[in-house]
Amino acid sequence: MESTDSGPTPVCVDAAGVWDLTLVSESGTGISCPSRTLTWTLSQSGCGLTIEAPAWDPANGATGGISDDRVYIDWFRLEGCYRYTESIDVVVHGDTMTGTYYLVRGQEVYPAYCPGLGMCSAALDGVRGGPVALVKRSVDRKQ
Repeated sequence: MESTDSGPTPVCVDAAGVWDLTLVSESGTGISCPSRTLTWTLSQSGCGLTIEAPAWDPANGATGGISDDRVYIDWFRLEGCYRYTESIDVVVHGDTMTGTYYLVRGQEVYPAYCPGLGMCSAALDGVRGGPVALVKRSVDRKQ
């Protein structure tokens, strides 16, 4: 008889909400990651996550998952002869997250001359409860 047991039920930390993120450039080979600040809303369904960001942000709509307290999301975009692959690998502790952002700039079009290929990383720190969440909480209290 074949077993239908899929193992233990996955445990996923709550990562949903508005997150203010700070990225600080660490290292790179061929390219550098920019230091910057972002605000993302993470929507969660079970152990799955989706990034909601401004339309100009390539991370908008990216999906990923949670395993225990670890979040991994990746996305890509094509620009000229390049393929930009980006990802985050972070650990969520309550209303904070820490981890790493990765960017790989590879060649998508062959044959072509695409200078400046490489990869880089940035330390990523985040805090939940950005401006949108604070405004929403304020409105909820008034109702």
